[in-house]
Amino acid sequence: MAQSVSAGSGGHGAPGDHPKLILVTGAGGVVGSVGSKLVAMLTASGFAVRAQVRRLDERSEALTKLGAELVVADFTRMDDTMRAVQGCSRIFFCLSVSDVYLEAALNITAAARHHGVEVFVNLSQMTVSQMSITNITTATTSKQQKYHWLVEQVLAWSGLPVVEIRATLFLEHPFFYAMAAKTIRKSRELRLPFRTAKISPTAAMDVTRVAYEVISNPQSHLGKVYEVVGPESLDGDAMAAQYSKALGREVKYVDVPMEEWMQTDLAEQHLSDHLHNHFTILAAKTVRGENDRKSDDVELVTGVKALTVEEWVRQNIHFFAAE
Repeated sequence: MAQSVSAGSGGHGAPGDHPKLILVTGAGGVVGSVGSKLVAMLTASGFAVRAQVRRLDERSEALTKLGAELVVADFTRMDDTMRAVQGCSRIFFCLSVSDVYLEAALNITAAARHHGVEVFVNLSQMTVSQMSITNITTATTSKQQKYHWLVEQVLAWSGLPVVEIRATLFLEHPFFYAMAAKTIRKSRELRLPFRTAKISPTAAMDVTRVAYEVISNPQSHLGKVYEVVGPESLDGDAMAAQYSKALGREVKYVDVPMEEWMQTDLAEQHLSDHLHNHFTILAAKTVRGENDRKSDDVELVTGVKALTVEEWVRQNIHFFAAE
């Protein structure tokens, strides 16, 4: 059952400044933490924010300190979802990769229609831009990717005022963060099965900045689809070179055969079946060049260029520091 936890009035600005209550879902998420970053930006600007989390912990406590109202809710439960949405005029929907993602997304879409919202901002995936009902197969599309495509279809049918933010692979994805940090610290290697394929990963902060601009002033964005990618298209060697510049020591790209990578690097992650399916399909799509995307939407929406890999590594240098 949903619980609301009042966080007081801190961070909401002067009365009447921002009367709209914004629901930010997935605010306690880990990979990229777009939800928590968005809560921080919105509350700092004086917006009233309700942050949805699955449980009360250190991450949720940090959200209350930012001035957000907390709602503990499971979006697979309709009663939880209805209470989370009630009273909110704007929704930012962002949930982690999960086998219950589709059910959760359908529930919040139904709740948003019931309550009536000014805008529904959906964080989707870049792969949707290349998907259609005729090319979705189990061999080329992960279940998670299909869920994102289906959710976009449902939102289009819903009649809700929607903005789609399609993000490519995050730099905070384990491919470039946790898994990369482990091998960079150990052997100064960036081990990926991408062959010579190029990719343009995005920083979570750039996704957050786009989301902030959209949800803080949605009218000019309604009906738009924004593609959020990094500023450069890089192969493995070029990406390793940017890690090297940021860290001040050589990092070498190692092209690991796909089967070997799945049995070693990926197996060490101990992923659920759903995540394993998603990661392996992501890697295969990258090899086929499907994650080599170009877009200026970050700069178009925010007025600031997207972060390069080198800039992002510098911001997270402690995570890649030698042991």
